[in-house]
Amino acid sequence: MTPSLGRSAHDQEDRVAREAELVSCCVPRTFLLVAAVSGLSVAASERPDFCSSKKFHEAFFDGQDAIDFPEVSPKLVVIGDVAVPCLDVIARGHAPILDSGLCAHYRIGCREWAVSGLTKIGTAAARGRLLALLNTKLHPSVLVAAMSGVTHLRIRGALPTIRGMLEHANPGVRAQAVLGLGNFGERSDFDGMAAAARGLPAEHVNTAVRGLELLGDRRALEVLEDLGRKFDDVGNRNEIQAAIERIRSGKPIRVEDRPASGNP
Repeated sequence: MTPSLGRSAHDQEDRVAREAELVSCCVPRTFLLVAAVSGLSVAASERPDFCSSKKFHEAFFDGQDAIDFPEVSPKLVVIGDVAVPCLDVIARGHAPILDSGLCAHYRIGCREWAVSGLTKIGTAAARGRLLALLNTKLHPSVLVAAMSGVTHLRIRGALPTIRGMLEHANPGVRAQAVLGLGNFGERSDFDGMAAAARGLPAEHVNTAVRGLELLGDRRALEVLEDLGRKFDDVGNRNEIQAAIERIRSGKPIRVEDRPASGNP
């Protein structure tokens, strides 16, 4: 789901958290690590003019203010790989554009939007940046967006990292890991998924329920019944019961049948 931008209580948290974020692993040659007083920042060195250009800004912001269904602009998709380094820097929280336009009001949403842009572009370069982001210390909301991106693109190289996220400190990240692994459909992941799902607070349970149903393993029936007991309201309990019945009937909701990407 494409994130919508708006004012959020996350703003203050992000201002503090982004100072502590470090870019992990190896930085591609198109990036230059620049020491700053407050920490590390990353700048696109190959095409710094493009990342600050009117063309990129218009393509990046286009579609964000849609009330009902914000959508990454086709203009950004057409730019393709040229925009990938710019989107990567924004997603990491180190870009001047985060102080302008809608981003000035909701930095986290803008970073999620950059991840959505990488996912929508979907080239080998974009997939590589998504995979690198997944292995970077990020704000939980941005990390969830990155997991959603690699799952949507079926990047199997992300599986070890997603499995590790089942033990993440943030419950939203753990729930997204359960959903992501359910999308990939490896039955061997069931035990880890079940343990993570059982430990989730009620507000994140429905995400895990979708992941367990997507996995389609009948061992999930007992786990789902336990998760249903976390809710007092009939609506949520009925949704979980519906998932239970679909699994029992052998007709769970499944991911679109498509081959998983082997790259990167």
